[in-house]
Amino acid sequence: TKDKNDADRLVINPFIVNNLANFLTEVKGRVGIVAKGCDSRSIVSLIQDNKVAREDVVILGVPCPGIIDLSKVERLVGKDRDELDDITWEGDKVAIKVDGEKKEFPATEVLFDNCLACEFPTPQEYDILLGEPRPAVPNLAAISKNLERLKEMPPEQRWEFWENEFSRCIRCYACRSVCPACFCQRCFVEETEP
Repeated sequence: TKDKNDADRLVINPFIVNNLANFLTEVKGRVGIVAKGCDSRSIVSLIQDNKVAREDVVILGVPCPGIIDLSKVERLVGKDRDELDDITWEGDKVAIKVDGEKKEFPATEVLFDNCLACEFPTPQEYDILLGEPRPAVPNLAAISKNLERLKEMPPEQRWEFWENEFSRCIRCYACRSVCPACFCQRCFVEETEP
């Protein structure tokens, strides 16, 4: 917001996936930004690459327990996100209310995979920290399991895995649009060869 009177409209919750660092290069003058741990890393990158002057940015750090992946929630409950009545985070469980019925799941089942491996739930760089720092507790078992699964695959199966991953790309360039470090002379997304 550009008006301090609109600050009460700002929302911080476990559904905010947007990285506000993407907008920093578009803003002129001094600006305040709310940043989770992953967002602050993007901000630091922009500062290090001289795309943003550190003295022009006031970073309001927000310790982050993780972000809820609504696609995972949809798969778990078999309903579209528009059909969900409510989602609440209670301790290490996430309660999802659908058709008046409450279902509970471990938070680790509904968080983004990146959040499960997060080493920086508290921003590394901030001017003001809103809340108490969170210790890094990455789910190393899940990370190791996925890596081991990939390592154990024969080369043909590993190739098939990666082909499947990359086949989902529809060249919408959303990855380019959200890249917080978008200043390459020639964008890697537009490259056709390594």
